[in-house]
Amino acid sequence: MRTAIHPLLVLGCLLTLACNTNTTDPSVTPEVPAPEAGTAPQPAPDGAAPRYDGVYHVTYAGTVQLLRFFPAGTVVTATDYPNGADSLRKALRVDLPADLGKGIHNVPVTYRNDSILFRTTILRGYIEYGGTLLPGDSLRLLKHSLATGKRALLTYHFAADDAPLAQ
Repeated sequence: MRTAIHPLLVLGCLLTLACNTNTTDPSVTPEVPAPEAGTAPQPAPDGAAPRYDGVYHVTYAGTVQLLRFFPAGTVVTATDYPNGADSLRKALRVDLPADLGKGIHNVPVTYRNDSILFRTTILRGYIEYGGTLLPGDSLRLLKHSLATGKRALLTYHFAADDAPLAQ
């Protein structure tokens, strides 16, 4: 009898290995336990924090997704059409309530080694995000929908509060 290897198991192993690489390097933050569902968010370890003075954005499938991180350890995400993204980002605040119908999420972030991890709830399940900061104020995330199985490796670019979003 042949046993099939499930693709999610392979991805999980690869991400686990990637998150635990180079742990003797002092520039890599030590492992921080992932918060359990419902626990308070944790701030980023020293040297592993994303920027808090603007948004990370990516254009994907005809929409713009915005991510705004906060020092307390949360991220607010929202998606809009390109012509409305600049005005939407002004509404992304730490106390913004989640609205699944509008695609607005306010969730805790887990920092593990050099990785940034978070999960949003959608109407049919979850979307998991995992990735790292890149040089030059960018963030590369693997976006994985547990509802559809689709995956996308996306690079989010940073735009300070006083700068327009680059298209």
